[in-house]
Amino acid sequence: MKECYSIKLKPGAIPFAITSPRRVPIPLLNQTKPELERMVEEKVITPVLKPTEWCAPVVIVPKSDGKETIVTTDASSYGLGATICKNQADGRRSVIAYVSWTLTPTESRYAQIEKEALAIVWGCEKFKDYLTGMHFKIKTDQKPLIPIVVYQGNGAAKPPFHLSPELSCFPPPLSLVVFPPASSGV
Repeated sequence: MKECYSIKLKPGAIPFAITSPRRVPIPLLNQTKPELERMVEEKVITPVLKPTEWCAPVVIVPKSDGKETIVTTDASSYGLGATICKNQADGRRSVIAYVSWTLTPTESRYAQIEKEALAIVWGCEKFKDYLTGMHFKIKTDQKPLIPIVVYQGNGAAKPPFHLSPELSCFPPPLSLVVFPPASSGV
């Protein structure tokens, strides 16, 4: 019982969506089209006629600009906070995103070092789309966390049991924990 439907358009009207859904919003399409054409000419991207299971019409990849990426995390008695920043060529730090989260009653009873470890795990999880495949630094104000986060079974302090699965996802080539001097703040 299939019926044929047709939609009548005014003469000269362009359908809202001719093909698959666009990754660029329609109001921005005219502004981004010249940039996409330039990227095709320079062989940065390759156009495809339709999305496949292997690729999207535009694939965004991390830019290897050599600028340092830093995830800064902190915990208080009632919440967690994290930022992701990029160091610029002139020495300034640009913030890409901020996130915060209120602890549950159970989490608020964790020891402070466990809250700080949770802040690192949670912050990196929140920013995983930015951080996947990148070398980045984690900045925290808890110096005792450094051997715990970079634990590799080499005699360093073991992470708390309830955080060990999450902390095991930080191999040293991808992240480095830095302790800022007390005068610089976090």
